[in-house]
Amino acid sequence: MSPRENLYYALGEMIYALSSVDGKIQKTEKDKLHEILTYEFSPEHPPIDYAEIVFKVFEKDHVSVQQAFDGAKHEFKLNSHYLSPKMKTHFIKVVQEVAHIYPPVTPEEQKMVNEFQAFMTTLQGDPVFYNGH
Repeated sequence: MSPRENLYYALGEMIYALSSVDGKIQKTEKDKLHEILTYEFSPEHPPIDYAEIVFKVFEKDHVSVQQAFDGAKHEFKLNSHYLSPKMKTHFIKVVQEVAHIYPPVTPEEQKMVNEFQAFMTTLQGDPVFYNGH
């Protein structure tokens, strides 16, 4: 995968972690998640396949919440040179929307969202990389 595709893979890891933090992922939650991803990743954004694929693989393999969250942060950091400010804002928005699929947002979910936002602010993309793609 390309570094840019790895960023979407990392988003999938993050979504999986967030969706799993409050227990088993319900079918209605998966359906709503699919709606959010389809809407958020309209034609102006890359396809959602990477985020959805990793979500399905992790669920099948029973990856822990912490493993997924740590993996997401690792992938974001490793590929951060391709992370534009617009992309960072978009990823944070998607994560926030996922957290609000089923109100109320649990303290664990809010903690994870807050940690993700804080982490993302530490990453600085390189315009040489993200403007060319």
